[in-house]
Amino acid sequence: MRTPKIVVNTNVLVAAALSIQSKRPNSPSLVLFSKMASRDVIAVASPQMLYELAGKLSNPSFGLPSTFVIDLIKLLSDAVEMVSIRGLDMGCRDERDNIFTETAYNGRVDALVTRDRDLQDAQTRYDLAKRKCQVLNTSELLALLRESLNEDEGTRATPVSNLDLC
Repeated sequence: MRTPKIVVNTNVLVAAALSIQSKRPNSPSLVLFSKMASRDVIAVASPQMLYELAGKLSNPSFGLPSTFVIDLIKLLSDAVEMVSIRGLDMGCRDERDNIFTETAYNGRVDALVTRDRDLQDAQTRYDLAKRKCQVLNTSELLALLRESLNEDEGTRATPVSNLDLC
């Protein structure tokens, strides 16, 4: 079976970063992040997505050390397949979401993983489904991966706690 290609929305990655900091290894977002880092899935991103993520993680309300944010962005940059986007209007209700749908289109991904209700609306789902891309939340994707991969006992994702991020 081929490795699934996904785009992961910023809100899922922020949740993973906060789970790393609060040492919650079983959070769905962190489990997905581990699968991305160990390349159990092919994560696709655009420079605009990483820029947005760096900005969100640098928000003082999260209290994340700048070295942690830099290390996380570097890890993601190394783990993802980068695609170029032009900043097109993809018809998203929230124009800030256009970068995710354009990245999904250009990356020809199987799923856009998000917790964002605007990206989960019926029109966005329909538009992406025409390109054979599902819009899923983190738990839905992890359930599909478990079903389709029948997670072999011998293969385990790299535990994020072993990554030099904290």
